[in-house]
Amino acid sequence: MANRKTRVLVGREDVILKATIEDFIQSNAPIGSTFLKKQHRYNFSPATIRATMSALEEKGLLTHPHVSAGRIPTDLGYRTYVDDLMDKKGPSSKGNKFIREMETMATGMEDLMRATAVMLAKISKLFGVVILKGYQKSILSDIELVKLGSDRIMVVLAMKTGLVRSIVLNLKVEVADGMLIRINEALRNSLVGLRLDDIAGSMELRLKDSDVFEHEIIQILLNRSSQMYTAQHDAVVFTSSYNELLTQPEFNDTQQFQDLLPALEIDSLLNDIDLSNQLHWNAVIGGENENELLHDCSLVSAPFKGSLVSGRLALLGPKRMQYSSLKTILHQFAEGIKHVC
Repeated sequence: MANRKTRVLVGREDVILKATIEDFIQSNAPIGSTFLKKQHRYNFSPATIRATMSALEEKGLLTHPHVSAGRIPTDLGYRTYVDDLMDKKGPSSKGNKFIREMETMATGMEDLMRATAVMLAKISKLFGVVILKGYQKSILSDIELVKLGSDRIMVVLAMKTGLVRSIVLNLKVEVADGMLIRINEALRNSLVGLRLDDIAGSMELRLKDSDVFEHEIIQILLNRSSQMYTAQHDAVVFTSSYNELLTQPEFNDTQQFQDLLPALEIDSLLNDIDLSNQLHWNAVIGGENENELLHDCSLVSAPFKGSLVSGRLALLGPKRMQYSSLKTILHQFAEGIKHVC
C-alpha cells in the first residue's frame, strides 16, 4: 500500500491546494493559475498562484498531464485534502429522500440491503456496495426443502436476521413427498435455533442417529455444509449495477472499464474493503489500494450497526469524487439502517 502520510503546507499552499482539487473534481479539467484567480477572486496575483502551485507540485501534491497544462491532484494531494482540508458537509436532502424510498421499497433484510446499494449508487453516481458481517453467526430460524422436480430439491435457509439463503440439489433418485417431509422435519429438529458456524461443525453428529441420515439429500448437505453455512470473510455482499459508474468520464474508455470489472466482483470487494474498521469512515485513494486494478479509483466506506446486523457501506469510483459529500451520505445511510434494523 502506498504511503498515506500527508505533507506540511505553508503560506497559501492549503488554500491553493484545496481550491485546485475542488475545482478539478467539479470540472474534470486541469486547473491553471488564471482560472483560480478568476474563479476565487484572490487578492494575490496569478504569478503568486503559479509559484504556489509549483511548490505544491514539488511536494508531490499536484502534477500536470503535459507541459502547458494546468495541474491536477496526485494521490498524495487527494490524501492531504481528505485528511486536512475538505469541509464538513451537512445532511443531504436528497440523501434523506432516498433513505425514505429505501425503507418503503424494502420488504425484508435482503431487500433492504440490496435497495441500499442501489440507492447509494443513484445518489452518488458511483458503484454501491453493502457488506453484512457475521453471516456465520446468524441463527437459523427455519429450513425448508422445496421440490422443484422429481429429482431436484431447493434447500431454503431462513435466518433470524431476515437473511435467506438457498441452494439447489440435483439428485440421482426420485424423492417421494412423504420422505421429503420426514427429512425436512429431521433437519428442523436438529438445526433450527443454532448458529450457522455451529451447524457447519456439528451437522453430522446431530443427524447421525436420525432414521434419514443415510438418505442422499442428507449426505449431499453434509458434503456441501461449508458452502451453505460459511462465507468468505464471514460476510454477505450486495452491490448495485455498473450503470451509474459508466456515467463518469473516467470510464468512457470501454477497455479501461473492462479492465476494472474483475475488481467489482464479490470476492475481490471482500478483499479490498476493510471490514475490520468499525469505528470510522475510510477513503482508500488510487495507489493506496493494494489491488492494482483500483489504482485509478478511490474506495470510500463507513460502518453501520443495527440491532440485528452490522457491516460496511462503500462507494467505488474515480479518484475525482466528492469526498466530503460522500462521507456525509454514507453516514446518513448508516443512520437509516440503524433505525430500521
